[in-house]
Amino acid sequence: PESLERTYRILSLLKEEYIDAFIGGAMLRNDRRNIQVESGAVWNSGHLISLKGGLDLSNCEACLYNEIEEYCEYNAWWYCCFPIAVVRSDNLPMPIFIRGDDLEYGLRNMKTLILMNGICVWHEPFENKYSSNLFYYILRNQAIDNALHCPSYTKKEFKRDITNRVIRELMLYRYKNVHLLLRGVNDFLKGVDWLKNTDGEQLHQEIMKVGYHAEPIEKLDIPFLYSTYDKSLVENDHGFNRILRLATLNGYLLPTKRDNIVSMSAMRPYNAYRSKRILNYDVGTGKGFVTEKKLKELFLCFRHYIRTIKNVNRRYKIAVSEYRKNVSKVQNLEFWKQYLYN
Repeated sequence: PESLERTYRILSLLKEEYIDAFIGGAMLRNDRRNIQVESGAVWNSGHLISLKGGLDLSNCEACLYNEIEEYCEYNAWWYCCFPIAVVRSDNLPMPIFIRGDDLEYGLRNMKTLILMNGICVWHEPFENKYSSNLFYYILRNQAIDNALHCPSYTKKEFKRDITNRVIRELMLYRYKNVHLLLRGVNDFLKGVDWLKNTDGEQLHQEIMKVGYHAEPIEKLDIPFLYSTYDKSLVENDHGFNRILRLATLNGYLLPTKRDNIVSMSAMRPYNAYRSKRILNYDVGTGKGFVTEKKLKELFLCFRHYIRTIKNVNRRYKIAVSEYRKNVSKVQNLEFWKQYLYN
C-alpha cells in the first residue's frame, strides 16, 4: 500500500514537464526482503543491465546511492505506472508475452523514468523460477525487440548470441533447451504476419511439452545427496585443468566418471565436466530433472543449429525490415480483440 500511496502523491505534484513520465517500482527479493534486484534497467541489445542490483536497503548509504539518477531505458512491469494517454487503440503492447512485452512497450513509449526509495515490490527471485520453456522466448523476443529498437544490432551479433546460448546449453547436456532456442529463432524469422496469425496460447502449450519438467526427487533415478549438491555450488577448475576441459569440449571427448547433483538455475559448465548424468535440483521446491550426456543428441542439436544459421543468413534482414514496416498490425485494438476472443 505504501508504494501506491507514494505513487499517488508524486502524480498529484508532477510539474508539467514531467506529465508524461513513467514511475517505476524497484524489485526486492521476497526471501531476503532488504536486498534489491533491480531499479530500472538498460536493454543493451538483449544483454540486460539491471541497475542498482544487490543493494542492501537496510543500509543508509545504499538508500542514498539508490537515489542517484542513471540512464534508464525501461522499467519492468512488476510495478510500473504510466500515463493513460499512452495506452491508445493504436499503441498497445505486442503479443510477445512471455518475456519482452513490458520491455518493448517501455522502449517504445518511455521518455522519463521516475524512481525513488519506498516505491517497490517484493518478488520471487528469478533463480527460484527456472523454467525450461522460457528458452523458446529468450532469443525470439530479443530479436523482435532489437529489430524494432536497436537498428545497429546486426546479423553477425545475432548469430553470435545464438551460438553462445547453444554452446552453453550443450555443455550442460540440456538438449531440449537448444531445440527450444532454435525454434524461437526460426519463428522470429517468419515475420510479423506469423506472429499475428499464431494462437499464442496453443503455441505455449506445445512449447511446455518440449522442455524439461521438474519432478519430486524421490521419483528420479539419481539419489539426492545434499553434500554433493553443496559441493557443486563451489567446485571449479583453473590452469591446466581448465585448458584440458576446454580442449576436450567440456569433456565430451573424454570418458565419464561420475553422476553429479547441481543447482537447476545456477549450474555452470564445469559441473557437467566428465559427468554421465546430472540431477538438476531446485532447492526451493525440492524437485528436479535428470539430463545425460548423449552424443547422438549433440549431433542432432548441431544439425539443427547449422540449419538455423543458414536460415538466419537468408532471412534476417528481410525479417527485420518486415517488423519495422508492419509492426502496427499487432499493436492495435482490433488485432487484440481478434487475438483474444476468436
